[in-house]
Amino acid sequence: MNEIIPLGKRVLIRKQKEREGETFVPGGTIVMPAQIKKQPPAIGLVLAIGDGFEIDLKKEDKVIYARHSGQPVGESDDLIMFEQDIIGKFRA
Repeated sequence: MNEIIPLGKRVLIRKQKEREGETFVPGGTIVMPAQIKKQPPAIGLVLAIGDGFEIDLKKEDKVIYARHSGQPVGESDDLIMFEQDIIGKFRA
């Protein structure tokens, strides 16, 4: 697949896999039981950032984003979403 470059205030992320009943970062220490909220936020890895981005974000940052946001890219686990759909990022 060709490289996708997000335009404007958009970001390309790859959804991280989830186990049933939990949201987690593979190889990490973050585990949130799904019972905390009906729709817990999802976790993704930043692949590319558009030119108009105003928040401090770089490639390979792990972020929390609003579940059900973003536009799927083909058959992959990649999403393009607006800057405001990024809720936060994990410290390195």
